[in-house]
Parts: sequence; structure tokens; C-alpha cells
Amino acid sequence: MNRSDITIVVVSYYRGKRLKRCLETISKDFKVIVWDNNTQGEELDYVKKAQQSFPNVNFIYSEENLGLTKAWNQGIIHSTTNWVLLTCDDMLFDSDWFEVLTNILQSKPNA
Repeated sequence: MNRSDITIVVVSYYRGKRLKRCLETISKDFKVIVWDNNTQGEELDYVKKAQQSFPNVNFIYSEENLGLTKAWNQGIIHSTTNWVLLTCDDMLFDSDWFEVLTNILQSKPNA
């Protein structure tokens, strides 16, 4: 698997600062979709600042809070890759996470 084979779908809801930190730990080599679950008010400003800091990330703003599972499903629908990693805005990625994932998938091809 190559980095271009996977889309990372990040669901965010009222945690713009955490979202920005999450995105900082993801390499720019990955396709990333952020699904905002209808954050409002001042917290939405933080989400918009994160969007400005990461122009390579596809931000989608929901008009309603769909809940986590439906939001992930929407992210999957908008992805263009065969592999999708589902996460939330409070996830921080170690620098070698993709290599670890690739090694696991190679050692367990039926996983």
C-alpha cells in the first residue's frame, strides 16, 4: 500500500483546536477529509483557522450533527481511495503510523 492509496477521514465537532493539532500530525502526503458535524459559534472559527492552515485537506461542513458513524460514512462516500482510515479530531498520529499499519497488513493479508 502507498500513501496515495488511503484517505484519512477525521470527524470533528466543537474541537477546532484539537482538530488543528490532529492535522499537524498527519503528513501532507495523505488525502484527508475533515467532516465537521455542524460546529457553531466561536469554536467554528477555530475549525476555519485549521482549514486555512491546511489547504490540501478537504473540509466538508455538515448542516446538521449526523453523529459519528453517519459522519464517517459520509467521509467514506466522499473518499476516492480503496482504503479509508476513520478517526476523530482528538487523534494524534505517531510519525511511523503508516509504516506500522503497512507492516501489519503485509503480515496479515486477510485482516
